[in-house]
Amino acid sequence: MRKIARAIIAIAAVWAIASPCVCAERAEPAAVAQKDSFIFARSTENQEENLWQWREGAKLQPVTSGKGVGRFVLANNPPAVVYQVPMGEPNPYQRYGLTYKSLAVGDAEVSDPIVIDKPENNLSDLNQIVSPDGLRAVFTRVDLEKFGTADYDAGLWQCKLGAAQKKTELFWKSSQKHPGMIHVPVAFSPNGKYLAAQRTPFSAGDIGDSLIIDTRTKTVYRIFTRARVELWHPKSDKILASRIDASSGRRIFFIGTLDVSDWKPVTPEGINDGAPAFSPDGKKLAVHSRNEYGDSLGIWLVDVPSGSRKRLTALGGLPKWSADGKKVFFRRRDDSTEWVPEIWVIDATGGEPKMLVKNGDRMRVVSSPSESGTDEGGR
Repeated sequence: MRKIARAIIAIAAVWAIASPCVCAERAEPAAVAQKDSFIFARSTENQEENLWQWREGAKLQPVTSGKGVGRFVLANNPPAVVYQVPMGEPNPYQRYGLTYKSLAVGDAEVSDPIVIDKPENNLSDLNQIVSPDGLRAVFTRVDLEKFGTADYDAGLWQCKLGAAQKKTELFWKSSQKHPGMIHVPVAFSPNGKYLAAQRTPFSAGDIGDSLIIDTRTKTVYRIFTRARVELWHPKSDKILASRIDASSGRRIFFIGTLDVSDWKPVTPEGINDGAPAFSPDGKKLAVHSRNEYGDSLGIWLVDVPSGSRKRLTALGGLPKWSADGKKVFFRRRDDSTEWVPEIWVIDATGGEPKMLVKNGDRMRVVSSPSESGTDEGGR
């Protein structure tokens, strides 16, 4: 089956060492109980990769169809998906635009897709994320004709989300230029005040820097060299950042403030952590851990205040929390020689996991505040 050529930006993650930390919490009202739902990608022998919606107690429902989709993220208020759609034929690289589509939640049905950005000429939209209020998308725009040159990165752009195509505007552009350098939006702070973006050179061995951009003044507030801001803590002003240990190549997570001297490692010695996800209340951090040889150790839950951790399940990766924080969805491969991806769920307190979807990949949970940003690798 022909796969759509994707313009994939190689993002080197960034990390280094281990121990506990405490995050101050904001008091908020208890979340309203709701049924679980997630969006996932699926491809078949006859169809390119498209999106589907799984809802608790309902049949699987297609979200997209046709030529396939690229990267996708979710928005809240109302729940919606923003995804890349291929434009034209690869020449030699695939161009992408952006489409918005509301999701089936409760009695509401899926809406018709709305094109929110259709770049012209050789421009392409990559690495889109959604603001916490769900009102705008920010994304990388690149000029494919200038791939490999200092003008490949055309800056970070933004467009409003809603009922009709809106004017796309330049959000921020770096004054620094270098062949292969690109800036990727990663995540907004919970209040929308800051945007973390990763400056990622293509050159081997350079892991890039993390820039904290003030969304009001459109200026760089802080730069973390050889580091990556992965997530904002959902109930405080803390961040989860990462570095790569130069001697071992291990990914090491830190939790702290925007003052790097406050960063505390939460990855034990000899462990390589990835795929982080904060629980909705911010008290737990789910990670997919590997040993120093790259062997999977399964999904672990880190207690954020104490730094202690315990294994939730030995098989699986890409952990995602349910909106109420009571369950963890995750991806694993089946036992066949084809390694078909599956989506499973397990209680956050432990127990036996249950398979929900066969042939399900790239999953994001509806109504989860952490599903509007960039995953590792910019997907």
